[in-house]
Amino acid sequence: MNFDPVKSRVDVLMHGTMAGKDMYSKLWNVVRMLLVLSHGQAAVERGFSINKQAEEVHLQAETFVAKRIICDHVRYVDGIDQADVACRVTPGCK
Repeated sequence: MNFDPVKSRVDVLMHGTMAGKDMYSKLWNVVRMLLVLSHGQAAVERGFSINKQAEEVHLQAETFVAKRIICDHVRYVDGIDQADVACRVTPGCK
């Protein structure tokens, strides 16, 4: 009767009503299991979203570094026409 859904929690109400009372012992075990069930996958999905954002930032940084290296090399060899574009880094590249 004194339960206020705005100020009180359901788990506290259930514990106060059923815990430690023999007549509710089996019901309390079931209620306890229900109270610890996940209410959704929001936390997991939020983790994936954060990982994706971090990956995108990392890839952008790698892309920027790669572009910088290419620009520096083109300047070093005095223009794109002088740049040797033969594949020498990757094994098996033809």
